[in-house]
Amino acid sequence: MRSTVINTSKEMMCYSDFPIPAEFAIYMHNKKVDEYFHMYADHFKLKQHIQFKTEVRSQLISRGCLHIMYDYLFLIIY
Repeated sequence: MRSTVINTSKEMMCYSDFPIPAEFAIYMHNKKVDEYFHMYADHFKLKQHIQFKTEVRSQLISRGCLHIMYDYLFLIIY
């Protein structure tokens, strides 16, 4: 929704290792939440490990490994 504003303050929703910028509103618009998540992913170089627009069909943890079934492919993350 275009007008959605998060109902949790930025101090409560941010990751402890990556604070939300001070110039962002306390209760952020959804576009700022999205921007923050992209900033986080860029900072920690996570995007190379993310496959966007992929439907996750199931997941399970077995012997310390996370197994994810998606789009008929099987991915194991150690």
